[in-house]
Amino acid sequence: MTGPKPSAPSRQSVTIRDVATEAGVGLGTVSRVLNGTGYTSPEAREAVQRAVARLHYRPSRRARSLRQARSLAIAAMVPNLMNPVYVEFLRGVQRAATEHGYVVLIAETPPSSGPAESPLVRRVIEEGVDGLVLGGPLGQVDLAALREAGVPVVPGSGPEYGSFTASWEAGESDATLSMVKRLIDLGHRRVGYVVRPEPRGARLGRYRRARDSLIVREIRAVGGSVTRVPLEAGPEGIGRPDPQGEADPNLSGPDRPTAFIASSHQLTPRLLLALRRAALEIPTDASVVVYGDSEWAAAYRPALTVIRHDTSAEAAWLTERLIEELEGRSSHQPPVVRAEYIERESCGPAPGQVGRGPAG
Repeated sequence: MTGPKPSAPSRQSVTIRDVATEAGVGLGTVSRVLNGTGYTSPEAREAVQRAVARLHYRPSRRARSLRQARSLAIAAMVPNLMNPVYVEFLRGVQRAATEHGYVVLIAETPPSSGPAESPLVRRVIEEGVDGLVLGGPLGQVDLAALREAGVPVVPGSGPEYGSFTASWEAGESDATLSMVKRLIDLGHRRVGYVVRPEPRGARLGRYRRARDSLIVREIRAVGGSVTRVPLEAGPEGIGRPDPQGEADPNLSGPDRPTAFIASSHQLTPRLLLALRRAALEIPTDASVVVYGDSEWAAAYRPALTVIRHDTSAEAAWLTERLIEELEGRSSHQPPVVRAEYIERESCGPAPGQVGRGPAG
């Protein structure tokens, strides 16, 4: 008498990730082939179909229904969760998402992932979020992985992104011009523009181009110069001791800048620490202006001069735009959210110049 035949392996133990690995393609490609959506090359489609046959993969009805339905969850990524400016950005995302019945998953933007997508972006894709709102630059590899998986990202790369950029330029250009003309009026001709090196191919690089050009144009028009001062930001960069025991580059010497413009609020602590190490007093030796405002910027002594944005309103519009795309509704033009130049105690005359008092 023969015993019962051994049971065959459960087909449900095979996952979509197993199929992707077997076929040598991404998860998004497998998903498009299985669901019959989007474009997939004939070669990739054939590889997926062969892998499905070899592994005897069959998605359950429940899994299929979950994939075809929206999760009503979106993700929001910002460069630094400790930065108060990004807290306001996240509040804007949260407010708009809640109004439309969505929940928000929050994460810090991952560092550049090299040839493969970052574990965080892979997790975002696997969690099945409907879309992603970016509050800072994201590496090209991660953006490509999101596109392949069919996850919409805002700001995007289409016409709506151009309108968003134009709106941002219109809202900020007047404040930037007021700030630069005030520095010129105070006698500053050597300006340090503090930037953070962005990941190669980062999407938001062109988002800052109009501002950079305006600053350089106005300073050069009066015979001055603008020097880019690269400073790392984030917990590992803020206050990191210099192994050489030297001041940060471009902060010392007779030709050093007499005014520094921090292109992001995130860079401000690092800039202030660098100026302290270089023994430069604010505003006697160097004036400081910061893009982005917060309570601590006003409470710092001397209080920091800023370009204030309504980042919450900007984030809310981006979120609205994402949800419109997800729900197949026509998009509306972005509002022009005006920025404001607010002069505080960190701006003063260039060394050797006689000041004209606070801007009125």
